[in-house]
Amino acid sequence: MNKTKIEYLDYSWNPLAMRCTPVSEGCANCWHIAIARRMANNPKIAPELREAYSGDFPPVLIESRLNDPERLRKPSIIGVQFMGDLFHASVTFSTVELIMKTVLHCQHHTFVFLTKRPQRMAKYFRWAAQNSSLVGFQPPSNAMLGVTVENEPNAWRIQELLQIPAVHGKLFISYEPALGPLELGFLCKECGAYYDYSELRYSEGDCLTEDCRGGYDQQFSEPGLVIAGCESGPKHRPANTDWFRSMRDQCQKAGVPFFLKQMEIGGKVVSMPELDGRAWKEWPK
Repeated sequence: MNKTKIEYLDYSWNPLAMRCTPVSEGCANCWHIAIARRMANNPKIAPELREAYSGDFPPVLIESRLNDPERLRKPSIIGVQFMGDLFHASVTFSTVELIMKTVLHCQHHTFVFLTKRPQRMAKYFRWAAQNSSLVGFQPPSNAMLGVTVENEPNAWRIQELLQIPAVHGKLFISYEPALGPLELGFLCKECGAYYDYSELRYSEGDCLTEDCRGGYDQQFSEPGLVIAGCESGPKHRPANTDWFRSMRDQCQKAGVPFFLKQMEIGGKVVSMPELDGRAWKEWPK
């Protein structure tokens, strides 16, 4: 487990050796893939780990890392498997459960999970409720479950995430890398009506359009946080400041904390920048 430069985390914890696969345009310049490629060719690490990083073989649980959070006494915010995606199809649910057990044992820490595969995240928690060795298992109260959404075409991931029965305020959206404008809200699958979160607060997941029976099977949840940032790296694609301003305004209207991680200013990526005269470092209470 290592200290990290990711602005909203204290540590990164990667108990798996793995190589993720692209699912959308947000993956085009993925730093994880570049690192995994180097690890796959590193003769100093074990052959089975090199194979896992190559992507030609299944992920490998590095057992010596499994209990690392338990050795850390100071309460910390820990990113889980940011070197990959814990809810990739190649990661078995039994492996995810071993990681979740560590999370449950370390209630003094906050663990941050981030995926581009919210459907499989939801499927895991449904599986765990029936098959976990922990009776009546639910998403841990010290876990923040997030989904990456880089633009409007991938906004469907938000709706998938918000149907996971997590503790109130523990679901979040990572609008990074921001590759286009993004509207937060609910799009009815039946009539196509759009509502923002402030309008849906008391709707219990039902469409508000008269005579429409559309909506969600479960009670609608709100995101507890939105983290936003531009792409970084030598091949980063530009992001419009107005995209972040719009996201900030949407969050304020809905009462959702807004954390602006990085933004391009004058051709340079600036960490924790000011937007309209202040840095936005809001966090769930």
